[in-house]
Amino acid sequence: MKTILMFPGQGSQYYGMGIELIDKYPNLEEFIFKADKILNENFTKIFNDEKSYKNTYHTQMMIVITQSMILEILRQKNITYDGVIGFSLGDMTAAYASGLYDYETLIRLTAVRAKSMQKACYESEGTMAAVLKLEKEVVEKICQDVNKKNDYMVPVNYNAPLQTVISGHKSSLEKFLKVVKEKGGRLIPLNVDGAFHTELMKVDLDEYKNKLNDINFFDPKFEKFSNVSGDIIKVNFHKDMYEQVFSPVYTQKMFENALLRGYNKFIEVGPGGILSGLLNKLSHNAKIITIKSASLLEEIL
Repeated sequence: MKTILMFPGQGSQYYGMGIELIDKYPNLEEFIFKADKILNENFTKIFNDEKSYKNTYHTQMMIVITQSMILEILRQKNITYDGVIGFSLGDMTAAYASGLYDYETLIRLTAVRAKSMQKACYESEGTMAAVLKLEKEVVEKICQDVNKKNDYMVPVNYNAPLQTVISGHKSSLEKFLKVVKEKGGRLIPLNVDGAFHTELMKVDLDEYKNKLNDINFFDPKFEKFSNVSGDIIKVNFHKDMYEQVFSPVYTQKMFENALLRGYNKFIEVGPGGILSGLLNKLSHNAKIITIKSASLLEEIL
């Protein structure tokens, strides 16, 4: 049985997600202390502050730290895997799990990426929304018909046959809502403060690009699927991780390619279980394990 780990992105967070892990596994606090030292932060305070979960930078850092802690427990319990999939921010932890870089590099890279995205959120009135019950071609056509040069939404997450996430200017949302309803679809605004995976994220990406180029990646020990192409990536990791910030995420294609390559056991390394839900729409034969929280991790182990 081929096993793949899945790492969700921003939007899957919940208050207390990392702290409850430490309550059950006190040794995991080392991951927070290391991140504190690397970035000169106080992540214990950030994890315990409910307001932090509405801040892009803090949220993204807390998610990768939490995912790293869960990954450590899986490794300690000798849970083996053959490949990794990351969704958006989760791609950062997936790269770490694949062996591309170490934990310090994960923290430093994510911090630069997250701060850049936070700045882009401040400088552009952006948002995202999930379009349900419509095929991707219909969503793409709506975007072509409705969009204007500086007032647009574009498909950014191809999640499932009848679920595509659009991203762009908040001012366009009402127009899209009207057209989506006319086409028989449903539009659900997402609780994010930016137009992730669009050109609006390129406001301040130079530092992140330079940081990426300074790193000598290791050869991955496990197969890693690319958000940008949807297939296994073997070269050009720097370019892929840079473009991933402002490019669409081909979630469905990653799942389909993993299934074609014989992966039949999928473990979602939380927080949350959004990827498990999407995968379940594509395959009823794959074994899906969802580690949403510390209590579920305990049950699975």
